[in-house]
Amino acid sequence: MRKKCDLGGLRVTRGELAEFLGLSPRHVSRLAAEGVIPAPTGNGYLLRECVRGYVGAGRRRTGYDWEALDIEAIEAALIGDPRFC
Repeated sequence: MRKKCDLGGLRVTRGELAEFLGLSPRHVSRLAAEGVIPAPTGNGYLLRECVRGYVGAGRRRTGYDWEALDIEAIEAALIGDPRFC
């Protein structure tokens, strides 16, 4: 049985968030400056909130009716990655 990975308070660096979202670190900084994703605190970016903000912006920009963001699927994908769990 796999362990459950709680992403609720998981903080990542700008580079890790950029890699996770498939963006450049500069693009991540721009998204934070524009308010699309939450600005980082001294400890980094909150992964869950940033993913939700990024996906929400995509929904608003495209007008496409996406399914609700499946945080459980994201957590399952990260299980076993020592950087996140």
